[in-house]
Amino acid sequence: ALGTAFKWVGVPNRGTNVNVLSNALGIMASEDNTVVNIFGYNPACTFRQGSTEEGITDDALTITLNKGQSFVLEAPTNASNTAQQDGWIGASITANLPIAVNYGQMHYQPSVINNQDCGIDQIIPENSLGKEYIFVRGNGVDAMEFPVIIATQNDTKIYVNGSTTPLATINSGDYFQVPSTYYSSHSTSASVAGANMYLRTSKEAYAVQAVAGDVHTATGDINFIAPVNCLLANEVNGIPDVSDIAGLTISGG
Repeated sequence: ALGTAFKWVGVPNRGTNVNVLSNALGIMASEDNTVVNIFGYNPACTFRQGSTEEGITDDALTITLNKGQSFVLEAPTNASNTAQQDGWIGASITANLPIAVNYGQMHYQPSVINNQDCGIDQIIPENSLGKEYIFVRGNGVDAMEFPVIIATQNDTKIYVNGSTTPLATINSGDYFQVPSTYYSSHSTSASVAGANMYLRTSKEAYAVQAVAGDVHTATGDINFIAPVNCLLANEVNGIPDVSDIAGLTISGG
């Protein structure tokens, strides 16, 4: 996951409870004297500095970190500045030495709703991305279930479900929210867990997915989706039961 060029990814934070919604980026250095540049976000975006929500107003940021140090940049939402909803999506994060990057939204509401949850994930650098993605729906309704594609290069065409006509064309740093109706099944009021979507881009791009654990809108989450390639694991060996891990019975949890 270490690299020197990333994009700030996430899901537009469109909910009504703006006082509890926020979007964050976490950066950790792997070597001393790491210089990180963050730029390309909407100039209207502001970021927290200590207890001041709008304490950072710069249009570009430069941070120097030593090995093991982290920097967190937070863009809280507010009712008076709609740029806080999505103006940070697609911002560039570059460094002179390898860094690790994660993103999080605590809390987030992907549509105009009044229930929220939090999501967080780690991403990979731009040079590890691909052009093919498969999305599988969770347990939510359409308002909570959709992919978001973030371009790393200009003239990135997005094709869905084998179509030869691009659904959208976006430039570097832009994002496109793929409508839920492109899943193999969809519903505005019921779960269609397991419905799927195949997506291809003409150039390497980031893909994240808004999902939910239930039809209730307070169960949202965000997943970073790895591209389809020959390096993916050939086995899924998760832990569905904390008392049974790889055949070993665990007690006391």
